[in-house]
Amino acid sequence: CGIGCIIEKTFEGGRALLAHLNVPIVSLAVIESMDGMDIEVRNPEEAGIASA
Repeated sequence: CGIGCIIEKTFEGGRALLAHLNVPIVSLAVIESMDGMDIEVRNPEEAGIASA
């Protein structure tokens, strides 16, 4: 069992809300911030949240 996400918005805290389930959480892309027309996208390894 685990949780798979195509895109994770780290600034919304969803990973922290799911952490108590003690299952792997895997994201293919990470959005670290969205400000108007600027979107900061990283791969999970760069964001420091590779498969948990």
